[in-house]
Amino acid sequence: MINKSNQTILLENGTIYDPYKNKKKTASILIENGLIKKVGKITPSKKMNKVDCKDKMISPGFIDIHAHFREPGREDKETLVTGARAAFSGGFTRVCVMPNTDPPLDSPESIRFIIEKTVDLPVKIFPIGAITVNQEGIEMTEIGEMVNAGAVAISDDGFPVQNGQILRYAI
Repeated sequence: MINKSNQTILLENGTIYDPYKNKKKTASILIENGLIKKVGKITPSKKMNKVDCKDKMISPGFIDIHAHFREPGREDKETLVTGARAAFSGGFTRVCVMPNTDPPLDSPESIRFIIEKTVDLPVKIFPIGAITVNQEGIEMTEIGEMVNAGAVAISDDGFPVQNGQILRYAI
């Protein structure tokens, strides 16, 4: 994890991939206090923490839009901390967590729980709220309140919402 405190990191001689332009180039990246300051040919100094990236690919962080971290309720399977660490180790910088936890993420309070508990983790966690209470497909959740609390989407994940009226109201 790159610490955003007062440090300078030099990623030396990596293959930098720009997916927006679909281009690759070999160069170095200077990071100061968690921000990219320069890309290209950089003369290292003794103050820099150098990372040899020769024969390695450097790209923007990946985003997982469908993850199951299982907290709250199934911490025996995975916690927000272990899920975030695993995601970070795989190159992910942002993860959307599905609502099928125990209890489900079906209220503004549960959405705030996820956001508050993950604020200091190495990846940004985006909670997805349930469409229906307990993901039972019967009663619609407080979708607007969950969005105001920080939910980025709604889903009942693996449970189909069979009531068409609920789906019409949900969108």
